[in-house]
Amino acid sequence: MNKDLRFYQAIETKFIGPTNSHGGKIKAEAFGTYILRHRDHSLNTEQDHYNVAFELLQKHGNDEWADLVGGTTKNGYVFVLVPKPKPNEAL
Repeated sequence: MNKDLRFYQAIETKFIGPTNSHGGKIKAEAFGTYILRHRDHSLNTEQDHYNVAFELLQKHGNDEWADLVGGTTKNGYVFVLVPKPKPNEAL
């Protein structure tokens, strides 16, 4: 697998609290960039953070060969990229 190493960065997410004019958002950062998305209250917190992190992964074209595994931190969540198994490869 000859991938650029910058694509192996962890994706950090954190909740940005609501203000008087905007609802709560989730911020995902990695690859020298970030995205902000409104909190999806139909999802639990972990699912919501995962979806925002996965959207950032897709933005950089890595979702075809990698998936995310993550957990909580003091300030939010962190997700690391793991290669998807090849079709005929055992887990």
